Amino acid sequence: MDEVVDLLIKRMESNPEEFCDNWDPETDNSVYGSEYRPLKWRHIIYQLRSRVGDDNAARVPNYHSKPLPFLSDEQVERLYAKYIEVQADEFEKYVLRTLLHVEDTSRDLNEASMMAVQQTHNALTTNALKATF
Repeated sequence: MDEVVDLLIKRMESNPEEFCDNWDPETDNSVYGSEYRPLKWRHIIYQLRSRVGDDNAARVPNYHSKPLPFLSDEQVERLYAKYIEVQADEFEKYVLRTLLHVEDTSRDLNEASMMAVQQTHNALTTNALKATF
């Protein structure tokens, strides 16, 4: 089962959009572009979240003694850690896209505000690149 967990983690790394919540509260996917899709792995994510005690997880049917009973606690922890990492990365990207979208479309932003947004973007991007190496 470790091989399957490793494969799913690699899939999370290569295709994070398949595991991400929609961070746009108004469901305006223009920041995501046409590539945004509903969660492909929703059924696994719900059970994973339920297994780790995530209060926002969907309810698992009563006939399950525990969600994903065939996975060890360590495997579940690895998957959940990667899931949270993907959520954090995509949240950061959403915030940056939104800030840059506002920057591009708003004529009311003064030059100092625009520079602050760009500096924040540059710092976050640099930190994200450092974290990947």
